Amino acid sequence: MSNTKSFTLEILTPDGMFFQGEVESLEAPSFSGSFGVLKSHAPMLAILKKGKVRYKRGQDITEIKVEEGFVEVLPDKVRILVEGCE
Repeated sequence: MSNTKSFTLEILTPDGMFFQGEVESLEAPSFSGSFGVLKSHAPMLAILKKGKVRYKRGQDITEIKVEEGFVEVLPDKVRILVEGCE
């Protein structure tokens, strides 16, 4: 995608890369509540709780069930590290 509103999302498990691609938005569950990410979000680290991660690519919204893990948010990239997902 060459959309200037997109950022790179990586979802990794102990088995390797589950997903890598450009997305426009992300919603994830944390122990302090759900949070959303758009491009140029302020950098942050958070602990993820078991739940659903949703991301948008164009008109498509994808939902992934994740186990507990961590998320690193940078202005142009989000990296999610979880024990497992489907």
